[in-house]
Amino acid sequence: MKVSSVRKSASERIRVTLEEEIYLGALPPGHHLDEQKEAARFGVSRTPVREALHYLANAGLVTMSARRGAMVASFSVPQIIEMLEVLAELEALSARLAAQNMTDKELKELAQIDERCAKLVAKHEVDKYYHLGKELHERMYMGTRNQYLADSARALRNRVLRYLRHQLHSAGRAETCLEEQNLLVKALLARDSNKAAEAARDHVKVQQQVFSEFMMALERTGITRANLNLAPAQLAELWGDAK
Repeated sequence: MKVSSVRKSASERIRVTLEEEIYLGALPPGHHLDEQKEAARFGVSRTPVREALHYLANAGLVTMSARRGAMVASFSVPQIIEMLEVLAELEALSARLAAQNMTDKELKELAQIDERCAKLVAKHEVDKYYHLGKELHERMYMGTRNQYLADSARALRNRVLRYLRHQLHSAGRAETCLEEQNLLVKALLARDSNKAAEAARDHVKVQQQVFSEFMMALERTGITRANLNLAPAQLAELWGDAK
């Protein structure tokens, strides 16, 4: 195997791992990503780490500066609201194309993931449901047969959804989220592109509404919306105080 191929493989492995850690909140907003430390962690030189970080920077998950180096991107509340508005439309288009282009086998596998999600919610394993829900959406994106759309939707979803994870821990939200997801999967299985698009858009719009209400409630705790810059774990802790 050529050196360039080996380096690309290492870079891809690092990128996928870091992207997952950012999405799941293991690497919170503002976390410094040191090239040397990451190279030691992955057992590689700094070159594939640098390549992975530049990819994540282009995806909006990491910010790069000559003075501070690489850091996990942070977003203000207004930015999160705006991203959710765009994500709603990307999800709708993805669902519309997926309903038209996914194979029967792919749709069957999607339904199986949906069933596994239901079992996790029934057992109150919310974090596992959150992770599996990501896989469901990834399958839908791939099913669009439009790589540009899939990459765009995935990148934006990974940027913003980590801030909304706390919602699932509020009473009844995981169950409601699952119902919204079920509507989407049902429409995809029926190959009803219009209903699939509507279900996907509504799913994100509900999350946007819940997040907006949460932020309004947070103001009672003395936290200014425009200056909010907290890790998802901190948001989960504050949810109870804001309600």
